[in-house]
Amino acid sequence: VKTLPTYNNIAYYLQKAGANKEAIYLLEKILKKYPNRTVAYYNIGDAYWAIGEKEKAKHAYRTYIKQMKAKGKVMLIPKKVLNATKELVETQGDLNGYTTEGGEYRLFRDKQNNNVRLELYFYGEMGKKEQVVFFNKQSTSFVKEKSCEYNMPIYMKDDNAESFNEKCKETNYKLKKSNKDLNEIIQFILKKSL
Repeated sequence: VKTLPTYNNIAYYLQKAGANKEAIYLLEKILKKYPNRTVAYYNIGDAYWAIGEKEKAKHAYRTYIKQMKAKGKVMLIPKKVLNATKELVETQGDLNGYTTEGGEYRLFRDKQNNNVRLELYFYGEMGKKEQVVFFNKQSTSFVKEKSCEYNMPIYMKDDNAESFNEKCKETNYKLKKSNKDLNEIIQFILKKSL
């Protein structure tokens, strides 16, 4: 078992290098011996997808999703996997009025109409904010936030491309009732998207 991560990593790098058939061969061996190796399903799904075997890729991705759900790690499932398997339905809209330059959202629901993920994008003259809200069945939500500040107004970027820069920071936190502004926006979107 000590070499399992090593073999999985070799398969991952083979796939990234375009040696997808070799990666699939190695990953099939891993999964035959270790069927609970969750990341191997993700990697073999990517390899199958790359060679055009979409149905095999979707099957591998669905197993990956099932194992991630069982581990309580739904929020870590990459969007490309959910999109490939059509496990989520997406709703989009704008958030004009919430910032000076507006914003937009993308809400993802599963086939049972449960909220899974909400992506919020807010734009302003001097910066932007991206918030991804992950929902779980216990109704506690986890937020991944990225805030960026510009050193000059965004409308001056084209004329000052060399001196324009942005400073970003990322934070993760559990959504609490005290986050009133964010909760208000979430409730607005959820009601609008019904």
